[in-house]
Amino acid sequence: MSKKISIGTWAYTFGPYQDNPVPFDTVVRRVAQLGLDGVEIGAFRPHVHPDDYPMDDDRRRVAGLLRAHGLEVSGVAADFWSTPGPGTKEALQNDAYFKLFKKNVQLCLDLGADAIRVDCVDPPDKYDGAERAAVWDRIVAMWKRCAEFSEGYGVKVVYEFEPGFVFNKPSEIARLAEEVGHPNFGVLFDTCHAYMCAVVGAPDAEKVEVPVAVVVPDSGRVVTGDELRAWCREHLAAYKVPRRVEFIDDMPIEAAKIRKRDLVAALREGTLDRYRRH
Repeated sequence: MSKKISIGTWAYTFGPYQDNPVPFDTVVRRVAQLGLDGVEIGAFRPHVHPDDYPMDDDRRRVAGLLRAHGLEVSGVAADFWSTPGPGTKEALQNDAYFKLFKKNVQLCLDLGADAIRVDCVDPPDKYDGAERAAVWDRIVAMWKRCAEFSEGYGVKVVYEFEPGFVFNKPSEIARLAEEVGHPNFGVLFDTCHAYMCAVVGAPDAEKVEVPVAVVVPDSGRVVTGDELRAWCREHLAAYKVPRRVEFIDDMPIEAAKIRKRDLVAALREGTLDRYRRH
């Protein structure tokens, strides 16, 4: 089976586009012009939020637009951010999270998507101790229930992890998937979110800037900068290999994304220690 490339339409509603999002129709047209195979539909406003496209005719128009441009749907990125996360007590009240999940599964069916994306929603530092364990258990139970439900409709639940969400360590990601333990549940591996690692340009006396890797290591694992650079030399072109590796404890995060400009400033000013716990 040949590989296909799609892009999330949500990418044009967040970050630099937040104040002036690109309309869904325009994204579809441009993606088709670029020769991509499909889109992951961002079910976030102002794109295809299920409450804004409630009628069959509304959804048929969206599906028709995609067909007219020769695009497939790789999945739906549902808006679970506007409501309490799956591990919260509020998510259980009146079955709020599960009802929202079902609403978005219906959107998947109407638009021809066979996958729905979920995430932990809450930031990494929101919970600790016994509360953190309770949140974990609620997420596992909720996603197992969701996977069981959507399996009957041919829609797979895919879990997106990233540094800006709770339970983001590799060991936690793997264990969470194992504990959900349902064949209709998988991990969405977005290479941009593999773990808290960023490579940025750092000032250099001879070359103006050189690549420096800033890494938050997984707890319980010991890795050295030399080991990481050796791995990079095996897999990357020489000019892409970081000249050095800096280890920190806390990555600067905003809106679930790494603030690389803050890392660049810290490297320039020699203040990277602000991200280390002493």
